[in-house]
Amino acid sequence: MALLDTSRTAPGKGVAPLRSAAKAALEASGLPGRKTEAWRFTSVRDLTTADATPAQGGLVVDAAPGVDVHRLQGELPADVAGWLAAVEPTLPNAHFVALNGVLADELVVLHAQGHVVAPVTVTHHGAGEGSVSTPRLLVVLEPNAELTLVERFGGSSKGLTNAVTQVRLGANAGLRHIRVHDVAQASLIGALGVAQERDSRYRSLVVSLGGRLARLDLRVRLEGAGSRCDLDGLYHVDGQDHVDHHLRVEHHAPHATSTQTYRGVLDGRGVAVFDGQAQVTRTGPGAEAHQQNRNLLLSEGARAHTKPHLEIDHDEVVASHGATVGSLDEDALFYLRARGVPREDARTILVHAFLRELLESAPTPLRDELAAALRERLPRGEVTAAMELALDVDEAKGDGIEGDA
Repeated sequence: MALLDTSRTAPGKGVAPLRSAAKAALEASGLPGRKTEAWRFTSVRDLTTADATPAQGGLVVDAAPGVDVHRLQGELPADVAGWLAAVEPTLPNAHFVALNGVLADELVVLHAQGHVVAPVTVTHHGAGEGSVSTPRLLVVLEPNAELTLVERFGGSSKGLTNAVTQVRLGANAGLRHIRVHDVAQASLIGALGVAQERDSRYRSLVVSLGGRLARLDLRVRLEGAGSRCDLDGLYHVDGQDHVDHHLRVEHHAPHATSTQTYRGVLDGRGVAVFDGQAQVTRTGPGAEAHQQNRNLLLSEGARAHTKPHLEIDHDEVVASHGATVGSLDEDALFYLRARGVPREDARTILVHAFLRELLESAPTPLRDELAAALRERLPRGEVTAAMELALDVDEAKGDGIEGDA
């Protein structure tokens, strides 16, 4: 049966508070269609009309000392219910968030206190063909806590993963959050909501390695004075891949700072969508908000839809936004070719250099793994590891791209 029918006939189990609120919301909003503005470049018709059976579990946590892990069903403890209420305003994408709330069979809670040295890894195993998995994750950092969280999304069959992650950062807490979307022929629709208290720091890196359909809705509320979020992302599409990133940062407190920096490489007939919003409300004086999206087109059939924009309701603000869609810089190509590098190898080196800067925030083993994964996706990608040792590509690349804003 189709997704909406699945939600209506799902047994009344799972997480009771999520389910009761989500069922009414889903009936009211339905699932997005052609006239839903936020989805106009990303059709989910094939997903919403195809048969789908709810899949259980699919979320594996590799915890570290200093992090408590709870798997909850039914009614929730009072403290967890309070945490959920605190992050509820952050949730984007009402349609699929509501669907997740109806179908989720458990809520996984990560609770961190103090400085957690080792990274915590959460692996979302993709659903099998004809099924939908609905993992739900809540991450809570107490004041002054520090944590690195890695979320991995995989899947090789044509199933759907509809994942919701919520984050609450206490005062002066810091979270480094890396998401890896490597879903091949599967579909991923993810929602991520973050609520930040005073002087907290949230650093996000999203790496999207193609996929039949991979979409992330990320919403951050800067609710405490001096809070900061840095949202970085990189993506590569080829063939018929389709990736979509919707970001929204809301400045609700004085002297908060946000940056959005996303870069993508598009080849084949791949499609990439970037919609970035930064809102400075009347309660957010002294805000600083910056957005940048840069897209590198390697084929005539690839398409990039980019829309960074600002909503400013206060005069005391420093803000900027910009986007480019273009091809490789011919001067940079000439620089490498003049040093004996074949044209195709030079293109690959420049493409990899264009993306790799954003990997610097990842822990070293993961950074090396992601760099290797990117090389595997690029034509002649095997040349970059050796060539980059012999050439000063930073001098050659410049921005690595020329195009129109």
